[in-house]
Amino acid sequence: MAGHTNHEAPRTALITGASSGIGAAFADVYAQKGYALVLHAPPWEEATLSVLSNSLTEQYGVRIHILLSDLTDPQAPSQIFDELTALNLQVDILVNSAGFAKYADFQDTDWLQHERFLSIMIQAVCHMTYLFTPNMIERGYGRIINVASIAGLMPGLPSLAFYGAAKAFLIKFSESLAAELALDGVHVT
Repeated sequence: MAGHTNHEAPRTALITGASSGIGAAFADVYAQKGYALVLHAPPWEEATLSVLSNSLTEQYGVRIHILLSDLTDPQAPSQIFDELTALNLQVDILVNSAGFAKYADFQDTDWLQHERFLSIMIQAVCHMTYLFTPNMIERGYGRIINVASIAGLMPGLPSLAFYGAAKAFLIKFSESLAAELALDGVHVT
């Protein structure tokens, strides 16, 4: 489906982790299709996100709003939701793409690093989904994409104790939510 027709405003896609990798690829795809974008990244990625935003605006002429926050902060999802609500920006597509992988043995990694990982890969995804889903249900339209990995389907791997587990969680969470929302016009992948 295209981002819009001549008589309606473009749909809006919110993409976390948009400054690089899969998030940046999603931003490019949705911009090509004419969607308005809300691009999110941590504050230290502001310059990279700005370059991407300028490039997509120049290339496709789409409207882009940039949000910067650290998803390891438990308040970040609520702040993102509140800011977009205050700006009257309706999110039609939520792409939970923020994340990272750290290759190290479980016991060789500082617990704070583990907490940061779980905050971004699981807690923020669930919280963002929880906040944006009700409006999608109310409108009878929404798309939620939770970026997982084949690692979520594989046996556990050394030096990636949390990565495969987090991705397996995202797969099961998405499958369950897709079943719950099947009749509400909200598709979860």
